[in-house]
Amino acid sequence: MMKRTIALSAALIVLLALTGATFAQGPSPQHSAPTWEASYWNNNGLSGPPVLQRSEANLDYNWGSGSPDPVIHADGFSARWTRYLDLAAGTYRFTATSDDGIRVYVDGSPIINEWYDHPAKTVSADKALAAGHHLVVVEFCENTGDAVARLSWAPVETINKWRGEYFVNQSLSGAPALVRDESQINFMWGSGSPAPGIIGSDGFSVRWTRWLCLLRG
Repeated sequence: MMKRTIALSAALIVLLALTGATFAQGPSPQHSAPTWEASYWNNNGLSGPPVLQRSEANLDYNWGSGSPDPVIHADGFSARWTRYLDLAAGTYRFTATSDDGIRVYVDGSPIINEWYDHPAKTVSADKALAAGHHLVVVEFCENTGDAVARLSWAPVETINKWRGEYFVNQSLSGAPALVRDESQINFMWGSGSPAPGIIGSDGFSVRWTRWLCLLRG
């Protein structure tokens, strides 16, 4: 009887040791999330507990002089968005548009840092990533005036098109009302519009941007 008790106790100790080793490994890695986890503060420094937390499908906002939500001030607020992306190996271009400040982190490393007051502007940064899931964090602050926050990403290898930014004014000012990739700049809109329902047939402007690798000469 004593031998059985000792054997049973030894088995329990081994089982507990194995269980403890499993817990010590921590949770399994996150997979690509379908939404952003957003937190908002009624200050421009991301300080204190957030006054609003919610899931958001896209990070593509032009609030103008308004607010993200009735509980958020129109000026003097900040936000943080967090999301996991499951990506193939390659170099990715992250493009952020903001008014005012914005910071972008990938796996804890800052890749975009425009943390100061400025009118709407667009900044891009390239990041080489291994295959798998990657944590993307975007921080935003709004002081006064209009508020814009946008983030997009795409593999650099596939960026062989023109990035068209369409504005509903003739001065390329503010945030673009439409951003899309176009294989070439060869349009004849006549009296029409580049994007009916978004861009008017008159009083608009466009900026096309593309990376080219050229030989010296």
